[in-house]
Amino acid sequence: MQETSPHPLDWSAADAALAALLMLRLAGTGSDAELTGYVAATGSLAPHHSKMALLSALVPEMADAPDGLETVLDLIGAVETDATPTIYMLSADYVALYGTASPEEMRLLEKLGEALKIDRLTRAAFDVAAQARSAPLGEYDV
Repeated sequence: MQETSPHPLDWSAADAALAALLMLRLAGTGSDAELTGYVAATGSLAPHHSKMALLSALVPEMADAPDGLETVLDLIGAVETDATPTIYMLSADYVALYGTASPEEMRLLEKLGEALKIDRLTRAAFDVAAQARSAPLGEYDV
């Protein structure tokens, strides 16, 4: 898709975040139940939970088309710039909670970050923060 062409869909930031999470789910991150639970429990996404059914049908179909992954990433990257860090952070948190840090997951996060125009250093900071939030503290002697 060319940078100057109009996008066929005008996604909101929530739509883009859900699409990013669905792309990660397609890459094997977590289960359908874990994704649904994550969306329902995430404050900024919970009000948009009703869009999951529509996007769950749309995103895989788009991604399976020729150049589909790039098209979906272009649509995600076309959202308002204020929302891009949040979209990436939600995606990194989902991978940290339910993923295995497989090469596929990490490459998709990298492509997502590029589509959202987030620099590598900032992405690395978000990834470390997501890992820290998902790590159990364990038991410590006081």
